[in-house]
Amino acid sequence: MSVSYIPVGRLGNNLLQYFACKVFGHIHNKSYVYNTQFENTIRDDSFDQSCLSEPELNGNYTLDGFFQRQPYVSIYQTFLQSLFSVENQDRINDKILVSEIATWILDIDHSTKEHIQNPHHLVLHIRLDDFFHQGKNSEIISPDWLISYVKILENNFHFDSFTIVVDQPKFLWEKQYISKLQTSLANCNVQSSSINEDFAVLYWAKNLFLCQSTFGWVACVYSPNIERNFFPHTDGRFASLNNKSILYTPVLFQTDMIMSPDQFSFKDSENPEQVSSIETLVSTVNPYASETVQIDLVTNFRIILPIFIIAIAVLLFIAFIIVILIFSYRNGWLMMY
Repeated sequence: MSVSYIPVGRLGNNLLQYFACKVFGHIHNKSYVYNTQFENTIRDDSFDQSCLSEPELNGNYTLDGFFQRQPYVSIYQTFLQSLFSVENQDRINDKILVSEIATWILDIDHSTKEHIQNPHHLVLHIRLDDFFHQGKNSEIISPDWLISYVKILENNFHFDSFTIVVDQPKFLWEKQYISKLQTSLANCNVQSSSINEDFAVLYWAKNLFLCQSTFGWVACVYSPNIERNFFPHTDGRFASLNNKSILYTPVLFQTDMIMSPDQFSFKDSENPEQVSSIETLVSTVNPYASETVQIDLVTNFRIILPIFIIAIAVLLFIAFIIVILIFSYRNGWLMMY
C-alpha cells in the first residue's frame, strides 16, 4: 500500500507535504510514491485526526493540501531528520530529490559553516519578493521593527555578527530593505546566491531567526544543529516549530494603497514604515520549550521605570489625602455637608 501527494507551491511547501506523507506512511505502514492520485484522499484540515489518532488505514492514499501543521512535525522530528541522507532517492518535486538536498548540506564551504556555527552569530531568514503581494496586504516584516527586535536579541544573547539569507533582490525596494539592515546591524553580511547554498546556511546555523516562510521552517526541522530559533506567531497552524522555539509577533510593513512590487520604492513613500498595527517587541517564551528563555528588555525598562515611579507617587499622594480627610472627619475637625 502507498501514500502520495500532489505537489503545489515552492520547495518549502513541497517538503512539508513530503513530511506529511512520510509520517502517514510511517504510522500506517505505507510506502511513499511521488505525485500519484489514489482512490482515497485525506485533506489538510482532517490530517491530524486521521494521521495521529485513527487505527491503521487500509488502501492507497493521496494527501491533498499544504500540511503546515505542528503536531506531526514536532512529534516526529527525529524521524524526519533521519530521512536526510544522500542515499534517499525520494522525489520532492519534478526537479529535486532528497539526496540532492542532503548534498547541498554537505557541500557548504568550511569557513562559512564555521562562521555561522559561532554561538554569538545569528542567521536571519527574510522573505521579500512575493510576500509584497499588493502592498496593502504585504507579509513583509517592517525593517524598522526587525532592527529594533534584533538589537534586543543582540543585547540578551550577545550576538555580535549576523547573516541575512534572502532571495536575490529583483526590485529597488528590496535592495533598500537589505541595505537598511546591513547598515544598522554590526558585522552583517548577506547570503543571496543559490537555493542550495541558502538552505545549507539555514541548516547549519546555531541561532536562526525565521519569518513566515516554510523554506526556513523545513531547514530548521531537518537540522539537529540549531540551539534556538526565533519563530513567528502564526494563525494557529504552528504554535511553535519545536522545543527550541522562542515566539515573536512581527509588525508588518504595508503600503497605503494597492500597488505592484515594481511600482514601489521606499524613497517614494512618505511613511515607508507604516504598519498594520502597533505590536510589542516582547517575545513570547515557547510554552513547550525544554528550557525557559527570558527576553530582557533593558532599553524599554529605562523608559518605563520613571513613568511607573511617578504614577506610584501620585497614587500614594491621593491615598494620603483620603486618609487625612477620613481621620479629620472622625475627629470632628471638618464639618461635612
